[in-house]
Amino acid sequence: MEHTCTRCVHVVVYMVLAFSSSAHAFNKPAFDTGILCAHRSASDAGFDVNINATLHMTSTSIPHALCLRRGKQTVDGQIMSRGHLPHCDDLPALMPRRGGLFVDVGANIGACSMLMASHGHRVISFEPTPPTFAALSAGLAGNFPNPGWDVRLVNSGVSNASGKGFIHVQQGNAGSGFTTGAGGAKLSAYRQEGRHYMITEAWQKYEIALTTLDEAVHEPVDLMKMDCQGHELHALRGAVELLKKHGVKVIKFEFFPPGLRQAGDEPIALLNFLDDAGYDIYGPGRYTRGEGFQKLVRRRINGFTDLIAYRRIDTTPVAL
Repeated sequence: MEHTCTRCVHVVVYMVLAFSSSAHAFNKPAFDTGILCAHRSASDAGFDVNINATLHMTSTSIPHALCLRRGKQTVDGQIMSRGHLPHCDDLPALMPRRGGLFVDVGANIGACSMLMASHGHRVISFEPTPPTFAALSAGLAGNFPNPGWDVRLVNSGVSNASGKGFIHVQQGNAGSGFTTGAGGAKLSAYRQEGRHYMITEAWQKYEIALTTLDEAVHEPVDLMKMDCQGHELHALRGAVELLKKHGVKVIKFEFFPPGLRQAGDEPIALLNFLDDAGYDIYGPGRYTRGEGFQKLVRRRINGFTDLIAYRRIDTTPVAL
């Protein structure tokens, strides 16, 4: 008889997080191989962000390749200087089993996806932004031949409906964008005075494909990471069948109230959706419906934090 308890796992995970700074106390810069990656011709509009991108090897316990862009890119710069992306460090400890399925919604250049693949997990990665997807694809190619890897890349945004839309990307943060159009917010929502973000003409606009998790994933998911700049509730509304029929054991998601509001959702609605779907939500502690959720929203009203949702059914003892 073996007992599985996600609350126990939660305690272990936060011990890992507590010591993550010491575990990477000797942050070693990523090794630049000098091999060009994700390069496009000058005529490819919007791909100039990938100029001079090169393959780098991480300094993680299992080194792997990533295609990193220059020019003060937020995520790429962190990996160049640290050799890893701290945002991904806890994911191996959150995975419920060996060889599990990891779904990465908002994969960016693939820091989390390649980390999980290097640990022997199957991976499905979604990234809509064309030049960022090119870097993601080049990073994956840089890790082959590797017969132990099972990674599927999907060049689409994840939303509540499939179709065509647009993503608007900030300068200096090519992996961060806001989705409008089919399944997304209206552009006007991001141009109101006093909002946390305002999309201007300086932002790069790309037409993208949108899909739903129900259309793209047809098997149980062990761990899902969601980082889509306030589009998380839209994505979950397109995953009702996945959550009910197949199941997702653990969800790590960015809780970003300003982005959620600009996408047309109240932040507490995301928390209530997960609670209704049968999840307990944790940060440094457990957050409960009602005052607990309201306090969390007030605390992060102009910011963001990472939260972890554990499926309640998995706290039941399981006989093996």
